[in-house]
Amino acid sequence: MFDDMFGDMEEQSNVLKEKLLQIKLNASAGGGLVMIAGNAAREVTAVKIAPKLLQEDEAEQLEDLLIIAINELAEKASRAEMEATKEVMKDMLPGLGDLGNLFG
Repeated sequence: MFDDMFGDMEEQSNVLKEKLLQIKLNASAGGGLVMIAGNAAREVTAVKIAPKLLQEDEAEQLEDLLIIAINELAEKASRAEMEATKEVMKDMLPGLGDLGNLFG
């Protein structure tokens, strides 16, 4: 009995991970001077920096904008993960009503 349940949980965990990898997210800072791309599995996949920020006297601004954009991407990934988890839980535990509301 438990083997089936844990096997299903592992399978659903893998489904969730794959779903999170497929959710593409973008974040930016400084009006688009710094852009970060990633996914809901909290992986950063690309960083784009406006050339004017690559000048030596702009390093501190670049560092600040990177922190802002990365944190924005992490926030978006967290929200996307919560939504994907709700979907997987509904599929995993049908008939339990609004249990998914416990996650958000």
